[in-house]
Amino acid sequence: MSRVRPASPPGDRAVTGHDIAREILLELTLTWMAIIFILSSQQQASSEQTSGGVVRFLADLFRLTDGLDAEAAAVYMTGFTFFVRKMAHFTEFMILGGLLSGLLLTFPVSWLFRALTAFFTGALYAVSDEIHQYFVEGRAMQVFDMLIDAAGVATGVLFVLGIAAMWLDAHRRDTAGAAVLNP
Repeated sequence: MSRVRPASPPGDRAVTGHDIAREILLELTLTWMAIIFILSSQQQASSEQTSGGVVRFLADLFRLTDGLDAEAAAVYMTGFTFFVRKMAHFTEFMILGGLLSGLLLTFPVSWLFRALTAFFTGALYAVSDEIHQYFVEGRAMQVFDMLIDAAGVATGVLFVLGIAAMWLDAHRRDTAGAAVLNP
């Protein structure tokens, strides 16, 4: 005797892996955006202390100023501090671009739509981040930082969508090969 499953109520459907992935990626994306906001809310002294600790750690780890006199070491560390701070901007927004792309992979939309939506969402958040910093004591809104942030978003978007496209291509070839081998 066969059993017939009762019909599901309208709008009721089973939870899929895409639904779970979408929820997790949405939560990770919003959490990351909150972390960016919190870091941008730091006043200048606190921000400099945070980045200064990272700079000192890296300089000591890689012995960047060994063999330099005090004046040369100070000049070198000024440039290195600038580099580390800009790479922090790039990296935090690269992660955001990757998370936004991953989130958009859970929706049945075109690759172009995913890429553009992830990029423009991340870039607009970068602009809003710099505007926010304008109102934080000792901080400033800098167009150069917006450009670095947008480059980070673009890198994250391209990386995640590129990996996803390669994975899908390999998966298609594997399933096509299996169909040929097992007709």
